[in-house]
Amino acid sequence: KQSWYKFLSIGEKPVPYLLQARATGKISVEKLTIASSTSSQVSGDLSLDQGKFTIANFRSATLGGNIAGEWKADFLTRPPVYHGRGNIEAISLDQVSGVMHDPWVEGTGSARYEFQGAGWNLKELFANSDLSANFSIENARFPHVVLTNKVGPLRVTAFNGNLTLQDGKFSFENAKLDSRDGIYTVSGTASLAGALKLKMVSEGTSGYDVSGTLTRTRVSQIATTSARASLKP
Repeated sequence: KQSWYKFLSIGEKPVPYLLQARATGKISVEKLTIASSTSSQVSGDLSLDQGKFTIANFRSATLGGNIAGEWKADFLTRPPVYHGRGNIEAISLDQVSGVMHDPWVEGTGSARYEFQGAGWNLKELFANSDLSANFSIENARFPHVVLTNKVGPLRVTAFNGNLTLQDGKFSFENAKLDSRDGIYTVSGTASLAGALKLKMVSEGTSGYDVSGTLTRTRVSQIATTSARASLKP
């Protein structure tokens, strides 16, 4: 026999039990509430192999749409390393705005993504993550983005393209925005803190600089002799 605490260690230095354990299982939750967001029909396959944790075949109905993916975490490294890929299908951007406590966007959004990152907590993970995604937004409205006072808030039929995350900033690549005012090419960055530095350019007409933040967005017309800006909180 040996003392119970020696079961949790190897040799002279104690090693956390989860770094030695092997286990597999399944998760199935009818309803899961985290903060102000509720998900249903949550399911997935779990495995733990000596400090390496995997969630495979994950499925969840959330934010009015569906989320699926596979995520891995390696707790043997310092700091822990995370990898993941998956799909987000037809989520309600109105509900996303509700979770963020500001009605900055309405519509439906989908994406296919892949990411990797490292960190001891969420702040470190976001600061040290790389993400690539192909996104699509349909029938959207951006209440804080006013291109001209005549047309009011920006309404979008379709907005799609590629998105990357590096050094805490999202970058738009090959993004096209189809609105009732025209079709625009969108480029630039949006930080995790919400700071915007974007350009909207349309052939044959002037474009726009979009700056400020998600909740206080500044729109400045470019390629004209008298650029003007509008700010709508």
